[in-house]
Amino acid sequence: MDGAAGFDGLRSAEVPVVVSLHATKVLGVGEGGFIASTEVGFLEGVRQRSNFGFRGNRTAEVTSTNAKMSEYNAAVGLAGLDNWSASRLKWLLSATKLRAALDKIPMVRFQPGWGLTWVSSTCVVRLNPKMRNHVDDVFKDRGVSTRNWWGIGCHAEVAFKDMRRSDLPNTAGWAENSVGLPYYPDLSHQDVEDVASALMAAAFRVEKGSDAS
Repeated sequence: MDGAAGFDGLRSAEVPVVVSLHATKVLGVGEGGFIASTEVGFLEGVRQRSNFGFRGNRTAEVTSTNAKMSEYNAAVGLAGLDNWSASRLKWLLSATKLRAALDKIPMVRFQPGWGLTWVSSTCVVRLNPKMRNHVDDVFKDRGVSTRNWWGIGCHAEVAFKDMRRSDLPNTAGWAENSVGLPYYPDLSHQDVEDVASALMAAAFRVEKGSDAS
């Protein structure tokens, strides 16, 4: 399972989860990541395949690569862990600002627990479908960037679009009706007000059934 931004929210992993430690994450080491799983055999296989196929000797027993984290990235990660409590608090404070400003807009829904019990380096909200149609234009007009993190879903990417799959209504719903908002540890009150103002303008367009600003 892809839990790229799940460092702060991962508590157990009966299903193997891959968590990114890229520089853009809340605990960034530059490059790298880790796999969490309760399956000992699975983890042993991961270690072997990330270490030339070696397992207790110098014989490459399976198809593999050299995927070990560098000493430098590991040192950055350890320093980040030492400072994690303070870093996490900064992310939480920014999230609290956004939640306080946007909770009064009923057409905007946060991910469950985001900014309350867990943090990430992104703020992805789900919008009323009618409101979603206006958000990009409103933000662009105000010179504020947003992100459509998942496009229309991984299954629709060129590399995967011809592969067999079942219906993915939840994926389609999130992809079509979500947006990534500006969010970072040093988010100012003015930044928050700008985001809230743009979202309220988009909501106003829906309520009025108009494209007027």
